Amino acid sequence: MRAAEQFMDGNAETLTLCILQRDLKGRDDMARGSIARSFGADNIVAIAIAPGWVRTEMAREFVSRFGEAVAVADIPIGRMAEPSEIAELVSFALRSSQRSLSGATLDVNGASYIR
Repeated sequence: MRAAEQFMDGNAETLTLCILQRDLKGRDDMARGSIARSFGADNIVAIAIAPGWVRTEMAREFVSRFGEAVAVADIPIGRMAEPSEIAELVSFALRSSQRSLSGATLDVNGASYIR
């Protein structure tokens, strides 16, 4: 699953491209890095948010079929992220005060994957 969201800050005139994706592919990682480096001087910020398990309808279907224990077995904090956690992170990352995040991949996975 992948979605992109754009945000224009009227004061700073900064365009932030925030890429949300379940599994960050190498080419997407390279493209985001290229955008961040090539267009940073033009106030374009590129950030990837890479969530692990998020308690969505798809996750509920998996849990109903295989059980919660299977879903969270590899998550050290022992639970899935809530959609509100992802929303709060996206909201924070899109602030014009966070331009230094450009080029970053923010993993939201309860320490199940460490870069």
